[in-house]
Amino acid sequence: MTAEKKYTEMQSMLDVTAPAGQHYYFKCPFLSDLTDEAIRAIVEHAESLPTEQSQVILEHMHGAASRVPATETAFGLRRTHYSINIMPAWSDPAMAERCIDWAREFASVLEGFGASDGYVNYLGDEGPAAVRASYGVNYGRLAELKKKYDPDNFFRFNQNILPTS
Repeated sequence: MTAEKKYTEMQSMLDVTAPAGQHYYFKCPFLSDLTDEAIRAIVEHAESLPTEQSQVILEHMHGAASRVPATETAFGLRRTHYSINIMPAWSDPAMAERCIDWAREFASVLEGFGASDGYVNYLGDEGPAAVRASYGVNYGRLAELKKKYDPDNFFRFNQNILPTS
């Protein structure tokens, strides 16, 4: 098997969890600790999924990635933490408001347990402050690089880092 085929297989292995034709919304707060109270809040909200297709996934981020100093890479979340993936999904467009509100309220509750940053690839429309928080101490350095290599901000159709002025 070629490396390209392996990569394609790895990138598509979770496609079954997000079939085409559904509507999706995503929130992903990070917690430093899973306290009993945080677990209760997660379970409570997971028990009230707005649709059968909705999911709550808990990821424990640790190991080698958490042992690399944050300033060694662009990725600034180099610590042990938990990612709470809140993913409502629905097929009926009339369910959009209910599903999105459920996810936002769930994420808001988790903010009370210290969720303050996130992973840039998990961001939606949270805005520039969330992008800055996702890069942490690296944002300034990345903005300087953006100024050097993309001063006109041509590559801006993502979770954009603005070039320093």
